[in-house]
Amino acid sequence: MPAVVGGLLLAAALVAFVAQNTDKVALQFLWIDFHTTPGVLVLAALFVGVAGAVVAGAVVRRARRIRLNEREELERLRAERVTP
Repeated sequence: MPAVVGGLLLAAALVAFVAQNTDKVALQFLWIDFHTTPGVLVLAALFVGVAGAVVAGAVVRRARRIRLNEREELERLRAERVTP
């Protein structure tokens, strides 16, 4: 329950930030020049962060699954060798 309350508070703070910062700002990234509001930048950074966390989590879970499968296979082979 505390995580839900914390998430709702952060969402409310984000909505307030977006509502209060509606003036466009000029930005340059590498060769790209564009104008956008700070709220859009925050939402884009949030999206990129969540997507990166999901991808990193998937990579870690896959590596753990592979190690676990290898460990189980090794234990199975050892058990077969001990009891023919």
